Amino acid sequence: IAAKPGAQNLRCLFRIAFVPTEAYDLLKRDPVAFEYLYVQCCNDVVQERFAPELQYDLALKLAALHIQQYAAVNSASPNSKLTIKHVEREFGLERFVPASLLETMKRKELHKLLSHNLKSYSGGTLTSSGRKPVSILQAKLMYLQIVRELPSYGAKCFPISLQ
Repeated sequence: IAAKPGAQNLRCLFRIAFVPTEAYDLLKRDPVAFEYLYVQCCNDVVQERFAPELQYDLALKLAALHIQQYAAVNSASPNSKLTIKHVEREFGLERFVPASLLETMKRKELHKLLSHNLKSYSGGTLTSSGRKPVSILQAKLMYLQIVRELPSYGAKCFPISLQ
């Protein structure tokens, strides 16, 4: 590739995509690889690698799961109520939400929808649906289950851009 005319204008990116079929089996066999898979999928969602088939409601559900997990691990005060305004102030929404959603949705509507999704995973002792709050591990497993069902999960994509 480097010997071709115009190669100085090309950008090559080498990326290894790790795509096991069942996240829970991977967790039992290799917890470190499971963590890598989770981080990889979170990055893929935020960087819009699943953009064509990832509907906004699914992206918001994934963002809420990621926020739940991230805040539980990184929050200075674990007993305080988790709000989207607090998450935005403390961590920034761009860490969890694809840029296209941040750009196209009104901030107030985005906060409302994220809060609604977040309430279904967190809360006091019981969520609004009568279940216990989702644990960090459950949030990761649920996240990976949703991503695994996307059509391009495991697909080989070779995007190019001519400059």
